[in-house]
Amino acid sequence: AALAGQDDVADASVVNILDQKVANLNPDFFSYSCAKVALDGATRMMAQALGPRVRVNAVSPGLTLPSGDQSEAEFAAVASRNLLQRPVGAKAVADAVAFLIDARGITGQNLFVDCGQRFVASPGDVMFETRRG
Repeated sequence: AALAGQDDVADASVVNILDQKVANLNPDFFSYSCAKVALDGATRMMAQALGPRVRVNAVSPGLTLPSGDQSEAEFAAVASRNLLQRPVGAKAVADAVAFLIDARGITGQNLFVDCGQRFVASPGDVMFETRRG
């Protein structure tokens, strides 16, 4: 709808930022998860509605930065639980966004940049949790 009547727009790209939690829903983050799942659906719907002039994709990052009350050691311990045993980092997320902006043959996709976190996290796992009891 935003591009209705704008015939001069061609080969534009939108990249939405989601979260790996769209593959690993957690009831402790109910509202957040609902919003990200809705944006995931909107990404696919926008790709269908805006093609061929606009490509619409998403990136779902995993752990990138420690929370404000988390030490570097605690963050490293949490990050070590994913498949690559390290945090994603902001640069990897930015690289994924840049890739999708340049990838002229990709639309309607959600690229997980989570170091494999979605494969090892359980539904009750909290990404900043460091103490298990």
